[in-house]
Amino acid sequence: MDGASAESRSRPSPDVVLRRLHEIDEVSVRRELEGFNEWILDELFCSEELTIAVDFTVGPYYGEEDPRLISDSRLPGTDLGIKFAVLSVIEEGKTFTLKTR
Repeated sequence: MDGASAESRSRPSPDVVLRRLHEIDEVSVRRELEGFNEWILDELFCSEELTIAVDFTVGPYYGEEDPRLISDSRLPGTDLGIKFAVLSVIEEGKTFTLKTR
């Protein structure tokens, strides 16, 4: 055994995650997500009433500084964060995230 914990062997390092994120074709992923969101909306609009929730969240960011980031000392392990909004449809106790920006 190399002495590494099972947790560290099963999770990629933050650098690996960041590198993989940079390799993603943003246009293709956006197209796929928006198509999936449209499908969800088509399925949900068969009901008569919808409950839509908007949630504003700040997530911790561990990469290099960027002008789009915000400063928040309450974040775990960093003072940098990404602020985003999530639009969700809630139906029959289930939540479907439609868009995150």
